Amino acid sequence: QIYTVVSISRSERSATIPPTLTSATVTPKPQPSPTVQIGTRQSPVPLGQAFTFENGGRKYSVKVSRVLRNAYNQVKQANLFNEEPPPGNDYVLVELTLEYISGPDNAPFQTTAGQNRLFAGNRLWGAPSSSIPPKPAFSGQDIFPGAKVVGWLPGKYLPVELIEEAVMFYDGIYFALK
Repeated sequence: QIYTVVSISRSERSATIPPTLTSATVTPKPQPSPTVQIGTRQSPVPLGQAFTFENGGRKYSVKVSRVLRNAYNQVKQANLFNEEPPPGNDYVLVELTLEYISGPDNAPFQTTAGQNRLFAGNRLWGAPSSSIPPKPAFSGQDIFPGAKVVGWLPGKYLPVELIEEAVMFYDGIYFALK
């Protein structure tokens, strides 16, 4: 076989070879949107928004209705024996609203403080282990379906510089406090 080498000048090449594609419209393949789970550290339940719990045949919603920061005076007014926070710390008070949606009609459901703690500075804060909340208290209410409870949780303290970033951990769910 014999091959012939052909030389094409630049001007001839541009006339015979199609121009290079300089732009194109590319439609990206649709990606499934990530499911954001509300109630996590990264995505706490927003202030004033209810989170619905379904537990043991009961369905109820809980929301943070009010927050008091630097609340040592209110905690002390609630009970003189409430612990004084260490230097550089102060209290946060959280008011919750619970609406009991459905559950057994013949057995009361008792509201609890839910082992509430505060999360800030990449750690959980739970001191003091017990304190008396201002009235009305959230915990200890015997309720039936259709009831609504609004009340204060016991105060928790943490370093003052972390108070603004704090979120609450209540019954396994994170709630925003601002």
